[in-house]
Amino acid sequence: MGVEDPASAEEPGERGVRPPSEFTPRVLPRCAQGATREWNSPVGCSTERGLSERLDVPPAPRADESAAPRVPACPRTGPEPRHADGPRPTVVFLAPQGRRFDDALACELAAEERLLFVCGHYEGIDERAYALADVVISLGDYVLTSGELASMVVIDAVVRKLPGVLGAADGAADESFASGLLEYPQYTRPAVFRGAEVPAVLLSGDHGAVARWRREQSLARTAALRPDLLEGVPLTPDDRKFLENLG
Repeated sequence: MGVEDPASAEEPGERGVRPPSEFTPRVLPRCAQGATREWNSPVGCSTERGLSERLDVPPAPRADESAAPRVPACPRTGPEPRHADGPRPTVVFLAPQGRRFDDALACELAAEERLLFVCGHYEGIDERAYALADVVISLGDYVLTSGELASMVVIDAVVRKLPGVLGAADGAADESFASGLLEYPQYTRPAVFRGAEVPAVLLSGDHGAVARWRREQSLARTAALRPDLLEGVPLTPDDRKFLENLG
């Protein structure tokens, strides 16, 4: 999964594909029709600068349906683009009305072959352009100046799900939200730091005891800080008994 830049190849026929984790906000302006950069001006605004800006319709379909060989078109309907050299990307819009981004959605996006992010500014994106979106995502109940920041958060969370990105093959398996729970506490050396000791069970060498401790700590932390998460987590009889004993 890469972010493609139509101007990154110097010779015709040479593809310029950036690494999965490298984000470039320059693709959309290059794909906008014409040489003007006024496509993000608000309707009805001439010289006043007090109105918020908005991404209008022309550049979104243009970036989506560019005739440039290295930018595949991605309309939902119609014939496949003549120059596409891979599957149609999943088009992602960042907007407050979107689906709340979480670990489950990150896993869904990580399974896609290609992602294309469209980032609005200030007032957002023209409503008519939403016909191009496959997924609309919101990070939460707050507003950012533009969609680039939100898209970088999504990209980072998605890319680290891909094989080979993290050092360990199962590096993301035990993290917070991967199992529906918050992650257990982490400790490192030294064994004693300013009078605080590493729990003895972690130094015992008993892998079964360590696994039980980690599970119980995840349950306890989730119950204390995010009890809402417990509703969607399959709990064993031992888990339920432990939570009952917590009071």
